[in-house]
Amino acid sequence: MTISSRGITHYMKGVGEFIRIEDWEKEAKFFDKLRKIQFFKEYKIWKTFYIWKKGTRRNSMRKCQNILVKNLLLLDLHL
Repeated sequence: MTISSRGITHYMKGVGEFIRIEDWEKEAKFFDKLRKIQFFKEYKIWKTFYIWKKGTRRNSMRKCQNILVKNLLLLDLHL
């Protein structure tokens, strides 16, 4: 990354992208405003909780499914 009085050049994998200082400042202000929105503030915590909850529910359903398959009288060949 190169910063000059005219703008910022970001190099990645041999490709450079130039952004004027005015545009960069405008995007930085917009980004800060987005970060202050409640949804984006809590997104990491919410996503982690959602994945944990989904996994816990899936594991519980699998355990119940296995118990039902083993103990279900209608599927017992002797009955």
